[in-house]
Amino acid sequence: LPEKYIRKNSLPLCIGQKQIWFILRVINGSETEVCFDCGEKQEFD
Repeated sequence: LPEKYIRKNSLPLCIGQKQIWFILRVINGSETEVCFDCGEKQEFD
């Protein structure tokens, strides 16, 4: 890691992204109404 991303006097040692994941709950409908393949280019693997 570059020196600017390494903390010297505290933990955690590295500064990075915090990822928060949410669960999608479909209240009025079914799972078939949610379309995850609506784009041509895949953003994530």
